Amino acid sequence: MNGLKKYLAQIGRAWDRFWFRSADCASLAVMRILVGLLLLYTHLIWTLELPTFFSEEGVLPSAYREGLPGRAVGAWSHFDFFSSSVWMYGSHFFALAIFALFTAGAWTRITGVLAAAFVISYANRATGALFGLDQISAFLTLYLAIGNSGGAYSFDSWRSQQAGQGRAVLNNIALRLIQIHMCVVYLFAGLGKIQGVSWWNGQAIWGAIASYEYQTMDMT
Repeated sequence: MNGLKKYLAQIGRAWDRFWFRSADCASLAVMRILVGLLLLYTHLIWTLELPTFFSEEGVLPSAYREGLPGRAVGAWSHFDFFSSSVWMYGSHFFALAIFALFTAGAWTRITGVLAAAFVISYANRATGALFGLDQISAFLTLYLAIGNSGGAYSFDSWRSQQAGQGRAVLNNIALRLIQIHMCVVYLFAGLGKIQGVSWWNGQAIWGAIASYEYQTMDMT
């Protein structure tokens, strides 16, 4: 019985170390910059076809979006509140400004939450054009908003002159959430692929390599 108690105590201590020890903010800061640049690029591209995907006259009207299977009940988007082109473009450029501030680490506690909200909002409105990139960007931004991702390599750290002094338990929790979520994503992606014959006989790999849509050089 004593051996079992010691074993359970070791598990408890390992659990506490895994989740609740203090961690530096440097890793989160680097991820903030990389994720922020990705958000800027992917959402800046939307500017080229904004009415096509986000207006009622476009290819994804609300009626079509609501009828898609798997759509979350109550999923909201800021594009649903007003339908005018002024609101659509104004809110879009405001979101781009938030992404830029988040990338630079300016008022990160506020811009981090707003950036996560905007990423989810775009994904909810353009459900028919949703890909894994959008989903991963959403949860990465959300977890970066939990930790102190603006504690280093940022405008905030320069302004407060406390660069690299952002050790906190929330930094570790944010990192662990990112790690576990990525593991879950790859687990289910792998489980899904092994159910398909094309992944066992090599056709799926060949199709990805030979596809002209994705290749940057001729791999056939």
